[in-house]
Amino acid sequence: MKNFTTDQVRQQRWLFIGDSITDYQCRDDPQGWGYGYVRMIRQWLAGRRMAPEVLNRGISGDTVRRMAARWQEDVIELKPDLLSVKVGVNDVGYHFNPDRVSDAVGLDEFRASYEQCLSRVKEELPECRIVICEPCGIFPPRAPEISEMLKGYIQVARELAERYAICPAVPLHAAFVDAMAEKPEIDWTVDGVHPSPVGDALIAEHWMRGTGMLGLR
Repeated sequence: MKNFTTDQVRQQRWLFIGDSITDYQCRDDPQGWGYGYVRMIRQWLAGRRMAPEVLNRGISGDTVRRMAARWQEDVIELKPDLLSVKVGVNDVGYHFNPDRVSDAVGLDEFRASYEQCLSRVKEELPECRIVICEPCGIFPPRAPEISEMLKGYIQVARELAERYAICPAVPLHAAFVDAMAEKPEIDWTVDGVHPSPVGDALIAEHWMRGTGMLGLR
């Protein structure tokens, strides 16, 4: 991985944080990794005898606002060597849910809260490497306005990755759009937002490609 050797990876703590796409029932999993892309990444590493300690701190339904509220306990105090963040789809989606509008996060707040979290890591955990994943969601045709709003949040993730991360933002939304166009017969998600097992494999692959993990031996 960029900035890491194989021997270093084995001794590290990697923390993944975000919403339900990261969570994936991690609290029901005896290992605590969940059953989605986080587990796939960890198992891929284990198969090459270089698995770090992996912590999953995803919480279903979280926005960047809620994530920021638990940042001290779930990130700073755990002192990861690598931090992977994937958040934003709920920040957007709640704008279109009459029961959750008060939980929606506008673009300015999204940018400010996200950057505050990342700057704390840089200040308090200067050796920690950061990976930022673009928010992603393949929404039904009846909701094109959600996809349109999501573009701004994706751009924020890209800008923050340029400033804080070890690689460009992992391009997950484009990955799903391209995959669905190429292979529409595959169920990439179960509901337009949450990945199917194949969708989680797609996330894991792009995460490993983006971070340079696929080239690490």
